Amino acid sequence: MPWRYIVSAGNQAVLGIEDYIHGFLADPEVKVIGVFLEGLRDAPAFHEAALAAAERGVPVVVLKGGVTAVGARLAMSHTSSLAGADAFYDALFRRVGVIRCATLPEFEETLKLVAVWGAKPGRRLVAFSSSGGDSRMAADFATQAGLELPQPTAEQTAAVLSELPPYGQVSNPLDFTAVMWGAREPLARAFTALMREGADKAVLVVDHPQQAEGVSPAVEAMIQAPEQASETTGVPGAVSSVNPESIPPAMRAR
Repeated sequence: MPWRYIVSAGNQAVLGIEDYIHGFLADPEVKVIGVFLEGLRDAPAFHEAALAAAERGVPVVVLKGGVTAVGARLAMSHTSSLAGADAFYDALFRRVGVIRCATLPEFEETLKLVAVWGAKPGRRLVAFSSSGGDSRMAADFATQAGLELPQPTAEQTAAVLSELPPYGQVSNPLDFTAVMWGAREPLARAFTALMREGADKAVLVVDHPQQAEGVSPAVEAMIQAPEQASETTGVPGAVSSVNPESIPPAMRAR
């Protein structure tokens, strides 16, 4: 993750979360602000800071601790933070456009995604994989996350079919079949056709074979395909895995 600053606010005895948000907003290199929050000492000030971030186009992502009665008591004993009713925080975050996460992995991945993609609006997703199982899981996860999966138009279907083997089927998510594993140029053309119209985001679902180091040439070729399509269409793309532990360090660094 491309960190710019890491600050521990402690019990906010002098400076509060809102002060740091205003400070970060003065730096044009800051693209997203992540906050692990036990409680707010000054809700109106946080409200003002979050609105300032929204106006500047810098999303604020929050992982809130102390959401249960036991957690709230621990927050009070640890930093004297009043965790407060969780419904209050939900309402406040919705009002000011704060992105709330429930787990640390979700928090980290959301920060990384926004830092790379930016805060571009839109829920229409196109997904690609070489496996029917991966495609079905992508459909389930995307739908559960509130994303839309627009189905290809007749023109898009024809363009994609021209790149697939004769038994290929066109849908969103697209199962481009294992025969196309590592076929960069045909995949780039197929991805471009689906991303060119009706898509706000795109994701390639691919699991990596065991590698001592680096990325296999076939996976590298497949990763380059959505990169090429993104450059052509201007639609942000990402790579995901059903089994994230399979992603080698060299891929994570990208």
